[in-house]
Amino acid sequence: MIHLDCKNLTKSLVELWIGNSKETEKLSKECMDSLKDEIHELREKIKQIKREVESNYLLPELLRDNGITSQDLLKLALYELSRRMYIFSGANISKERSNLKYMWVDLGFKKIIKAFCEDCYGYLSVQLDNGFIIMVDGVIYAEFFKTDENNAVDLILDTIKSRRGK
Repeated sequence: MIHLDCKNLTKSLVELWIGNSKETEKLSKECMDSLKDEIHELREKIKQIKREVESNYLLPELLRDNGITSQDLLKLALYELSRRMYIFSGANISKERSNLKYMWVDLGFKKIIKAFCEDCYGYLSVQLDNGFIIMVDGVIYAEFFKTDENNAVDLILDTIKSRRGK
């Protein structure tokens, strides 16, 4: 059974995507804390098994023979993912407007918005005169040229609002 504290890793990935590091750090730490007691012993056991194996293709069989289950490997993977997300969470750079959490990246001529809309579902792809917007189940990536942050966010919000009316 996967620990309940790790069920929010999807949300944590989205929060990291939009630059909300405080939330990512909190959710990742919860998952790591719930798994840390089991992980050390599990890692040592796997390292020992890897030293004994003659060829990589024999590793799965040897892991099974030594009682390492798929669930154990999944716990190890979740721990490692949450650890890396925790490490990469840094300064909190996300912003929020209406129901849109976003990160504004100004690359000079090109501007990028990575965003998340909590109550947006489905697929959206819009080519604009000055860029494009792509959304898949609330995760948004948009690029704009020659515009400012407020206009870009307005375009995204207006596009989402116009698609909901259809």
